[in-house]
Amino acid sequence: MKLEGIKVVDLSAFLPGPHLTMMMADHGADVIRIEPPTGEPNRQIGLRQAGTTVYFHPDPTIFPKIDFDPALIRERLEVVSYIHKGVKVTFENETDGTKDVFQHQEGLAEYVAKIVAERSARPVHETAFAVERES
Repeated sequence: MKLEGIKVVDLSAFLPGPHLTMMMADHGADVIRIEPPTGEPNRQIGLRQAGTTVYFHPDPTIFPKIDFDPALIRERLEVVSYIHKGVKVTFENETDGTKDVFQHQEGLAEYVAKIVAERSARPVHETAFAVERES
């Protein structure tokens, strides 16, 4: 391949930059895509509706190793649901058809209680301390 051995860091936005780096990857370059914290601007264009759906289908030309552990992804999403209290996170495994919904109204306090229960430990304090900002 013409670009084999070349590493490309893609900091571009909108269609032309990512398209060009995809073509570079097609020619053997090792492409690393870095997006702004708010994500790719193209994803924010369009209809506004409640909720966000994220689908991920890796391009084998960019991701040479495509091996996912659904149990690990599910576990990480469950932890995220505790961190963002009250937010509903749905994990749908299209490989085996399972669907898990995580929503925790008490957030981190509920997570601490879960960990204490799983470890059969005695909590230092009966009630977890949490601080919230007023709306």
